[in-house]
Amino acid sequence: MRKEKQPATLSRAMLACLLKMHQLFLEQFRDPNPNRRYANASDLAKVVNKSVRTVYRMVEIMQDDFCLPVDIVEGRGGYGYLEEVTNFPAIQFTQGELIALFAALNVLKSVRGNPFNDSARSAFEKLALALEGQLTVDLDELESVVCFRSGGFPAPVDPAYIDAATRAALAREEMVIHYRKLPQPGEKPKTKVHRIQPYFLLCASEVWYLYSFDLDAKAIRRFALTRLRRMESTGKAFKRPPDYDREKIIGAGFGPGIFGDDNPVEVRIRFTGREVHLIRERIWHPTQAIKSLARKGEDPDTADIELTMEVSLNLDLENWILGWGNSAEVLTPDSLKVTLDQRVERTPTK
Repeated sequence: MRKEKQPATLSRAMLACLLKMHQLFLEQFRDPNPNRRYANASDLAKVVNKSVRTVYRMVEIMQDDFCLPVDIVEGRGGYGYLEEVTNFPAIQFTQGELIALFAALNVLKSVRGNPFNDSARSAFEKLALALEGQLTVDLDELESVVCFRSGGFPAPVDPAYIDAATRAALAREEMVIHYRKLPQPGEKPKTKVHRIQPYFLLCASEVWYLYSFDLDAKAIRRFALTRLRRMESTGKAFKRPPDYDREKIIGAGFGPGIFGDDNPVEVRIRFTGREVHLIRERIWHPTQAIKSLARKGEDPDTADIELTMEVSLNLDLENWILGWGNSAEVLTPDSLKVTLDQRVERTPTK
């Protein structure tokens, strides 16, 4: 009896080829025609678009790594299964992968007002049922000891808008949207029609946005899906520009909104007091660097620190700095120091 061992780590492309061979072997085994000729190495090479040598290696993987009953079938002229195979062991999860997958579903469920909540819960339950017997942890127990809470204030969105926008972005199809822009003080809300090329969707702080190229404005615009009134497909295809860069479009923003621009500046902030420990504990921005300002003989764990980030100047950043009170002092840039000073001066005192 062949001893099972841990399957080798294979690329996604190789797994896809192995799965094609598995499906062909199943089809051959279940074919009631007793005279059917089975696929030989050359036939399999055409099926998976690989060399005959690679096919031999793949057969070895199926035999040795996955303990599948595949071999040359006498009288059939090729490779096939010698007995019924009920599952393909190459598509299995490690314990860590399973926990990570269920954790990801729970993260999705934790977004309040998320139109995918029901779908995430259904997917969780179906996956648990499909993997019954593979897990060494109880999923209900796992869910009871690991929980998630997201930040922000949800803006309700019709799930149909998310679905339609996602499909259009995938298909690179132009759309017409009817969008209600935020009115100026004293104005009534107005709905404007935009012809757009949808690039991608972003959910930030529990608000859904559609980034698109506005054909009339000839610029990239961010549309909050909660303000959509209607969406229409045009059936007209488009191509993304050669210099398309999603991260550059989002910008180097800061905070819950994460929105910024593609012209970040170096921001240096000095922190003092007990807040120093809070700053050290977290990652505030991917570009951050923290430097101790300890003087000679001073304990570096209690000394002031300097936080440096390459980030766009926006309201989220300003509010975050002001929230630290006198414990935070902006060192650069001067424009940010002036803006914060002006905001402090305008703050009414009790």
